[in-house]
Amino acid sequence: MLHLDFKSGGKFHFYKGNIIYGKINPQLAKYIWADFEGLSSADTYVLTTKSANILNQGFIFYLLQTRNFYKYSVSVSMRTGMPKINRSELDAYSFLCPQSPEQIKIVQTIKILDDLIAANEDKLEQLKTLKKLMMQKIFSQKWRFKGFTDPWEQRKLGELSNGFTYGLNASAKAYDGKHQYLRITDIDDETRTFKQTHLTSPDIDFIRDNSYVLKLGDIVFTRTGASTGKTFIYRTADSIVYYAGFLIKMSVREDIDSEFVFQNTLTTSFNRFVKVMSQRSGQPGINSKEYARFKLYIPKLKEQVLVGNMLLLIDNLIAANEDKLNQLKKLKKYLMQNMFV
Repeated sequence: MLHLDFKSGGKFHFYKGNIIYGKINPQLAKYIWADFEGLSSADTYVLTTKSANILNQGFIFYLLQTRNFYKYSVSVSMRTGMPKINRSELDAYSFLCPQSPEQIKIVQTIKILDDLIAANEDKLEQLKTLKKLMMQKIFSQKWRFKGFTDPWEQRKLGELSNGFTYGLNASAKAYDGKHQYLRITDIDDETRTFKQTHLTSPDIDFIRDNSYVLKLGDIVFTRTGASTGKTFIYRTADSIVYYAGFLIKMSVREDIDSEFVFQNTLTTSFNRFVKVMSQRSGQPGINSKEYARFKLYIPKLKEQVLVGNMLLLIDNLIAANEDKLNQLKKLKKYLMQNMFV
């Protein structure tokens, strides 16, 4: 059993390899492992171990990220009105520590994961930036697929639809393993996919109410509250999905590519439309007739399909990278829980 035991060192001057640790809210329990030299603010400690041959600096850096240390720092910092941890409290934290060679192995392993996580976060941001750029250029018609020169026509959303219908007014019950219930909160704000974390089923007669089952290419719009304007497109991978009452379903015409229409609901022009249209009263909201007024430019079907497929491909790449990133973070969490006691 060891205690954290740091050198006093320079008050605010730090060097490469030092740990800069936040001691006062809102920086409390935030930290970096410096790879450069500089000056830190008065609300931080500059930390370096007294016995480098006993405690590896990298090991301490990752120790500060553990759940046990977080709970300790919260418990000692909340004894006064302003959350703060003092130097003696920091030094007093005790923990089990392996020999130096094992510490180094632990640091190397987690550092590899950190580098992979950082690389995947960077790749994810690049993909999101790429999609944003592609959408700006394509929907403004500055970029066209080779061989397409016909002008795009301005159409209203209602002209591209077989109709808009409101969702099911039914309470949710425990998921039965087959019938999924899509509500406003089930649509991911960023990816616009069906979140699978808290699945439910509608409390209905599934034979009588089967008209509320989404079909391939159906697009749903949220119609009230802070989420007004959020959209979702049903794809076959979503299995059996019923849509709830605060959602409006748009059935896209057979001669229109639904993916092209859906991607238009992710544009800045659609966001501006929602912002203006939804502020009619104290409670934001847009009904089906108002959604039908949204204007967009649309090419011939063949070009619609090319645009929709390309943007969907980027969405799939983004989703795959997000999944990989989540798996890496879970792996790091698992290792942190089991490498530090």
